[in-house]
Amino acid sequence: MIDSPSIQSLNAKTMEPWLIVCDDVSKGTHHMRQKGKIYLPKEEGEEECDYKNRLDRSTIYPAFRCTVRSLSGMAIRKGVEIPKEIPDEMKVHFDSIDGSGTGFVELVSQLFMECIGRGMSIILVDYPKEDPEIKTEADRLKSGRRPYWSVYKASQYVSHRLKIIAGRQVLEQLVLKEEIQTTNGIFGEETVTQYRVLRPGEFEIWRPVEQNGQVSFEKIKEESGKTSLDEIPAVVCYGEKMGPLLARPPLLDLAYLNIEHYQKRSDQSNLLHIGSVPILTMLGFDKSDVQRVSVGPARALVHHNPNAKVGYTEVSGNAYAAIRENIKDLETHMASLGLSILAAKFDNQRTAREASIHEGQQTSDLREISISVNSAIKEASRIHAKWMGFDLESFPSLNIDLSSVMLDPQVIAHLSRMVEAGQLSLETMWETLQQGEILPDGFDSEVEKERIADFVNQALPDPVERGQKVE
Repeated sequence: MIDSPSIQSLNAKTMEPWLIVCDDVSKGTHHMRQKGKIYLPKEEGEEECDYKNRLDRSTIYPAFRCTVRSLSGMAIRKGVEIPKEIPDEMKVHFDSIDGSGTGFVELVSQLFMECIGRGMSIILVDYPKEDPEIKTEADRLKSGRRPYWSVYKASQYVSHRLKIIAGRQVLEQLVLKEEIQTTNGIFGEETVTQYRVLRPGEFEIWRPVEQNGQVSFEKIKEESGKTSLDEIPAVVCYGEKMGPLLARPPLLDLAYLNIEHYQKRSDQSNLLHIGSVPILTMLGFDKSDVQRVSVGPARALVHHNPNAKVGYTEVSGNAYAAIRENIKDLETHMASLGLSILAAKFDNQRTAREASIHEGQQTSDLREISISVNSAIKEASRIHAKWMGFDLESFPSLNIDLSSVMLDPQVIAHLSRMVEAGQLSLETMWETLQQGEILPDGFDSEVEKERIADFVNQALPDPVERGQKVE
């Protein structure tokens, strides 16, 4: 086997199918239609043109994507506290923490969306490559060179190596996949895949090169180099941690339910499309008679056969109710799964120090994710300060008190039943949770009725049951 930076670790291979599902579902209807038969199988005997028409009518309800965004907003709703003890020289970087205009709170929100939606995220605290022209601190300040943070998705993780130092696991090597935009000719652009290999005190950039039909990898020397750090400046935060750099998306089951809902809504839409159009039925006519028939207003059919019959055949619609109920059950289940990340539970996995501070306190999956993200931004801030040559004693921190939005299973079931019964829309349910109140400020029952009607009309169109039954 050819040794190359593109070789995935066992962890990356384990997570890959989970990440593909979550990515696809979150990208919406257009992307799901492009995936075609992967998520919307072609029925046996179904003509290709009929399948394409059915695919083009199918839409995915954005339950997964909305849930991820809502939970992320809930976790970050109280913002990030920046201690006054942090030096102003570093504090000013938080207005554009990535060096490209992204604020600190916005970047933390990205971390939550990745951890909740994909299970894991990596912060790389990087620094521009050394410039021989910069020789003094004044030169550095004038150039604007400074540390900056980059958020990497779980799907960009390729592999890692760990070593034990003083009984603690430390990254010895980390490989991340990147896609960069480069120019192609005078006006064109193209996407180039490259691999960033990080080791303590050094980094390398590798890119694929094709020669004689074979793909190999070469190190780009001019973009590789040394660093002043004795560690890899990367920090990992988790959604549902299974091990070092191994995590399961907390809402993976919701993604699968969202796919099932997509398929069932496609079935319903297709049945309504077919069943809502009556079929002209002519009994006792031969083929030549049928070919001469013209149907429309101010026309009559006359035939010499006294037993001939003409009418319209329509489906009975008996199956519609079952499909409708099944879709409603799926939507209730999806709402419950989304809320389950807020479900209160007793935390038996804390360290002795945490237990002494939070004795008897309940926790939730979202709170545990918040703790992980909070630890990550503190560690990333420490590395940021280290790049700048000083030690931090105070760190940015999240308010991880989510007690106002933690729910017991009975409350989750009750809210889900309200949505199912049409007494509460999903939008208001999330607004309620975000604000930690029973109902949001300015609640208007008339507006709520309109929301419920819009939701029902969009998600569950009523079939028209009429006409002659077909056994």
